Amino acid sequence: MEKQISSMKILGPDKFSKEDIDGMRETLAESEWEGFRDKELRMLLWDGCVGWKNIPDKEVTEMYQNIYGETDNVEIVQEKPEFSGLSPMETFSAITQLLPSSPKDK
Repeated sequence: MEKQISSMKILGPDKFSKEDIDGMRETLAESEWEGFRDKELRMLLWDGCVGWKNIPDKEVTEMYQNIYGETDNVEIVQEKPEFSGLSPMETFSAITQLLPSSPKDK
């Protein structure tokens, strides 16, 4: 039995509103956040990363469509991120509180 793979047309960022692209960013960021393990959080705190706000619209829309499929029939929901409005130091503090303490800290 042969498998047939259908290709999906990736739409450019010009086909989406700014609000939709921001919603895609938030969805991708939330998805990535939910998948983090302690090891990734430690690496993030050590090495840093390019934030989703700084990733070009073209990359965001391509990545979103590759993961979630065509967006014609999908409503993009924009949610307020958990750390929205916090200063960098407050965000750092909130994230480090989520990390388990090491045995030597006890």
